[in-house]
Amino acid sequence: MTDKPWLSESEGPIFFEAHGLPCAMRRGSTGAWCGYVGIAKSPPFTKKHPYFGKKAADLFRIACHGGVTYARIGLPDGELPDVFDDRWVIGFDTSHYGDLSPLAPTLSGDDAVYRTEEYVRENVINLAAQIRAVDPRYSDT
Repeated sequence: MTDKPWLSESEGPIFFEAHGLPCAMRRGSTGAWCGYVGIAKSPPFTKKHPYFGKKAADLFRIACHGGVTYARIGLPDGELPDVFDDRWVIGFDTSHYGDLSPLAPTLSGDDAVYRTEEYVRENVINLAAQIRAVDPRYSDT
């Protein structure tokens, strides 16, 4: 592996679906990856998802890298597809102490680890699975 694996990765943003939910990945201001999963406001034929409208601090039981750090309508900066515009979006970042951030390496700590695109994708897929598992009756389609 290279000393700077981010040089061989996508710049993002990246969009995909996991467990029937729209997902996104983008780089934050430090160059570290952020991951997001969207929950529809009122999917047809179902009740509102239990996580809809919850603040990030209230979602501490969700297991994702560094915990949930983003929970609000839409994605940051409105830069991502319209599919996220009216959704409650739950997300996380990989720019914590101990995470190597490409654009801010001196803030990361001596033993910092870079969280790769693949690592973040796996965390996003796991996040989508947890959101889906909270209420198996919930359908986004």
